[in-house]
Amino acid sequence: FGRFALHGRLGAGGIGDVWLATDTASGDRVALKRIRAELSEEARRRLRLEVEALSRLSSPHICAVRDWGNDGGVPWFSME
Repeated sequence: FGRFALHGRLGAGGIGDVWLATDTASGDRVALKRIRAELSEEARRRLRLEVEALSRLSSPHICAVRDWGNDGGVPWFSME
């Protein structure tokens, strides 16, 4: 999936699936959340704002957001 090598699905939820992945650019193992393509544009916009806000937080109780983007119309974000 883009620059990520997917190793296995960790779970699924209402907005997408979470995969164990390796970021081939950095070599880091990450959790990659791929968002369902059928989500409305408004839902995608709200999710992007949430991910941007999360990426600015730092706490031992929150997974750090590493990166986010869109690959072939499928929004995604990666976490530690």
